[in-house]
Amino acid sequence: MYRLISVFSLLSILLVSCSGSTDEAQVMRIASYEIEGMVCEMGCGSSLRKGLYATNAVDEVEVEYEEERKQNLIHVHYQSGKTTTDELLRVIQELNDGQFTAKLIEDNVDESGINTDGNENESASTTFSDDVDGLEANSETFTLPNLTELINSLIH
Repeated sequence: MYRLISVFSLLSILLVSCSGSTDEAQVMRIASYEIEGMVCEMGCGSSLRKGLYATNAVDEVEVEYEEERKQNLIHVHYQSGKTTTDELLRVIQELNDGQFTAKLIEDNVDESGINTDGNENESASTTFSDDVDGLEANSETFTLPNLTELINSLIH
């Protein structure tokens, strides 16, 4: 009985714990770029997204494409502690053998309300997650241990 209570207690603690905190808060930012060289939304937009996501610092890429427009816009939601706007610009301009030319037109703090360390931005008014009794679950910080290995180690 004591072993069973211990297992459930340990599992409860592990399920509600979050991974270790980072050394610096990584503020979410949105960089907007004017892009020349896009010929279609589907292929070019996909190339831009894939290249920017590969940096592991970009959470979302919004493409504003209009066929007759010479310069189209993209909005890149990125973690400022992991990359810079200059690095993102370099990535964009190297994609598809230099097909795109880009110019940074704006870089702002993401007003969504959540930093990647789980804290709210001061000027934020909304959050990504539902608020239940003051608790939040953020997929960036929540980790689930290998429960099978944990239970097997307790049983044996």
